[in-house]
Amino acid sequence: REMPITDDTEETSFQKKAVGYVDIRHNKYRSHSSKVRSIMKEWCEQNNFDAAIWWDGPSNFEEKKGAKFTLKEAVKHLYSLKGDTRENALEYIRNSPIDSGSGIKSLVMKSFG
Repeated sequence: REMPITDDTEETSFQKKAVGYVDIRHNKYRSHSSKVRSIMKEWCEQNNFDAAIWWDGPSNFEEKKGAKFTLKEAVKHLYSLKGDTRENALEYIRNSPIDSGSGIKSLVMKSFG
């Protein structure tokens, strides 16, 4: 979805805490991880995108699932999803430009194709 952002557009506290972005044209960025920021910047440049945004907030996996996030628990969770919910989750992971360091994208590709 496109929406105009100007210099006087005010960011919400949610955006500041949970939304990462790179803006190639204006050399602006925000991320809790310099590694993810660098990877996303490079991905934008390689694919001729001006910008990218992503979820950059803390994980709520343990709170929601009652288990510490591990690759095994993540795959177990994906197998527990049904129908469109699972397909949407898998599509999101497959379409992500990077494996952000967790290894989940590689494992999903091996486990689910």
